[in-house]
Amino acid sequence: MRFAAGVVALTLFAAAGARGDEARIALPTALAARVETGRRCGLEVGLEPLPDGVLVTVSRTVHPFAVAPAYPLPHAAACGDAEALAVPASFRLPPELRWLAGRPGSAAARLVSVVTYVSQAVALDDRDGGAQDAASVLARGRGRCSGRANAAVGLLRG
Repeated sequence: MRFAAGVVALTLFAAAGARGDEARIALPTALAARVETGRRCGLEVGLEPLPDGVLVTVSRTVHPFAVAPAYPLPHAAACGDAEALAVPASFRLPPELRWLAGRPGSAAARLVSVVTYVSQAVALDDRDGGAQDAASVLARGRGRCSGRANAAVGLLRG
């Protein structure tokens, strides 16, 4: 029983360490047989058969907001680093996103607009060796996953 608890704890720890919505871990059948499925510590543990073992999945359920939050978001400066929110004076929003400037509204609509823009304007390039800050990625029109995320966050703050 302790061994099974250890396997579940290890699986949960791996999922938390990945900071993702799901962890997928392939295990031999004999080891996976000790994993208990169901809800554990706020996460859902499941098993899926594989030809040579079992795939253990650990996931968390994401629920939509009951009401879309209004923009600007309250307490944005509470991120711990006020300078992280600073926008250079030379920064200008792309023409497609100018409607975002200074207009209150749905935070969800802003997010969708920015993510759509970044997906179209910045090509995903896993081998991009350039700087991955928002300004560099937007200027080059390409970046790694982190660069595209930085571009989206930068545009949302702009």
